[in-house]
Amino acid sequence: MAMQHPDELEKVVTIVVEKLKDLGVVLDANGVIICTYFKDSKDVVHWMASPDFTFSGRYLLPYFDHPIFNDAWNSRLNGDEYFSKAFSVEEKNSFFKHAFEHSDYRKFPNEFKEWIFQNDKHSLSFAWSKNSAILLPSHTGVVPNESDIEILKRFVKVFEQAYIRFLDLQVKEEQAAMLFKEKQRLEKALDHLQNTQKQLIQSEKMASLGELTAGIAHEIQNPLNFVNNFSELSNELLVEMNEELAKGDLEEAKAIASDIRQNLEKIYHHGKRADNIVKSMIQHSRNSSATKELTDINKLTDEFFRLAYHGLRAKDKSFNAKLITDYDDKVGSLPIIAQDMGRVILNLITNAFYTVNEKKIQQSKGFNPTVTVTTKKTDDQILIAVEDNGNGIPQPVLEKIFQPFFTTKPTGQGTGLGLSLAFDIVTKGHGGELKVETTAGEGSSFIISIPSQ
Repeated sequence: MAMQHPDELEKVVTIVVEKLKDLGVVLDANGVIICTYFKDSKDVVHWMASPDFTFSGRYLLPYFDHPIFNDAWNSRLNGDEYFSKAFSVEEKNSFFKHAFEHSDYRKFPNEFKEWIFQNDKHSLSFAWSKNSAILLPSHTGVVPNESDIEILKRFVKVFEQAYIRFLDLQVKEEQAAMLFKEKQRLEKALDHLQNTQKQLIQSEKMASLGELTAGIAHEIQNPLNFVNNFSELSNELLVEMNEELAKGDLEEAKAIASDIRQNLEKIYHHGKRADNIVKSMIQHSRNSSATKELTDINKLTDEFFRLAYHGLRAKDKSFNAKLITDYDDKVGSLPIIAQDMGRVILNLITNAFYTVNEKKIQQSKGFNPTVTVTTKKTDDQILIAVEDNGNGIPQPVLEKIFQPFFTTKPTGQGTGLGLSLAFDIVTKGHGGELKVETTAGEGSSFIISIPSQ
């Protein structure tokens, strides 16, 4: 579930099969088949891993009208968690004859094809999830026992999460390709982003910079969505304007032209915003000297507050939270390493959004997710506080939250480096302090304290 590219799904399939083999679940046929499905098609992709992995890989099996295909499909459509059925030799042979001639199954070794037709039994056992399934074929009549079935049900749920990650990555890659072709003005910015990512991989701060890169990538998607939406809207307005001109209604046509001009201004604004985000990232990656510069604390805090919120909204359109800011005008500017401190603020706010969203999922009614960001100047300190009304932090967890690689998030959603690096940046990089105040069931507040002189 920590996949970074869609082509890594085959590795996930191999791991799933290896673990099932370790548990003694793999049966007598050709190992395990993991099925994935398309949104508007009955076609299926079989991710196959044979016991010796000699012909493992991805095989597309287009739908055709056959009892084996139809019975499995009906089970899936009925919402079954598990389906198992034995088929006749005739049904088995006709199914594979068609598959070997009209699908990727033609790539199977000849000795395997011959072996298939020699068997006098054929049964299939499916553990279903929404977008995927784990299929165990058998040619001896052996089917999974109750213990095996429960293992398959758990495994398919885990794989489903990996497959959803795979689908998300596919969509993002497709979107990136479209934007690359359609928005030539952003080609240079995207190249800079790719080059910066390569530099970050070789950096000693790879983990922390990777977190920031992810946030920026999501933030870039937001203005690009605006560009696409306003471009599409402007095209529609041009059609309406031509219709009004054809009618001779010049006043209405002028009003539509004014709307188009406003849209173009918004397109330019959001395009510049995406360009500035990338430039900011490039500047960050080149900031090897770690020189402190006089920085407007309120402006920096608000910038990364928006970055965190819009980045999360870009990933999850259903996410909503009440945002409260209270910036002390007396805070002013302070000599800090702006990008490092921005990364700290980004991490704290992103964590706050995560915890209130988790509580919202648990309490679907009567809970209003709220994140509050404040700044304050005392006699000798500048304070930046990020407060949420989530579930709070249990004492055993509180004692470990600043430890490297410790995370309470599910696998693939957290590295366990964010708070550890934030702590080092504040304490070692700026001579400050990072504290947390929490109340079980009511929320938490992370407070950055930096010497004002």
